[in-house]
Amino acid sequence: MTTSKTAFSWNHSKLLVVDNRTAVTGGINGWKDDYVDTAHPVSDVDLALTGPAAGSAGKYLDTLWAWTCQNKSNIASVWFASSNGAGCMPSLAQDAPAPAPADGNVPVIAVGGLGVGIKNNDPASKFNPTLPTAADTKCVVGLHDNTNADRDYDTVNPEESALRALVASARDHIEISQQDLNATCPPLPRYDIRSTTRSPRRWPPA
Repeated sequence: MTTSKTAFSWNHSKLLVVDNRTAVTGGINGWKDDYVDTAHPVSDVDLALTGPAAGSAGKYLDTLWAWTCQNKSNIASVWFASSNGAGCMPSLAQDAPAPAPADGNVPVIAVGGLGVGIKNNDPASKFNPTLPTAADTKCVVGLHDNTNADRDYDTVNPEESALRALVASARDHIEISQQDLNATCPPLPRYDIRSTTRSPRRWPPA
């Protein structure tokens, strides 16, 4: 579904969640003409896990589908299709068995994002980041910069802060396989000024 036409916001997660206990996630791009049948084929990275993170992934999907089912009659936001006339199901994970307990030793941070349109903010969030100043980014007048200038947007899109923290934790080097790193200001995906600032750790190393 598209959650905001003006912000070009839509979910792009690839998640396979089984009974709230096992999840497979990653790039999972199967568009062979662009990724596989080329002179330089690309292989995405996927992971499979069992444990509480799979339950978190299920709750995340329920959040997305609850909004989708609630708005499926609004063709400006949602294009809904189903098999054999089946109804929209907003609570698959909620109706599944309880999440599996942690029984391994690999820590997992399970974060997602709601983009623009599903939820404006998380009132319970205590996240209070230092936002870039207006002088750091220059956008077209009148277009709102969610990525760099909106604390409420940060509270419902924690995956962006998690990605910044991941980059800042690098001790030696970073390898990135990514379609775009820099884009225009809104409504297109935009430049994240906080991903480019040097972390307190001296990185890159001297």
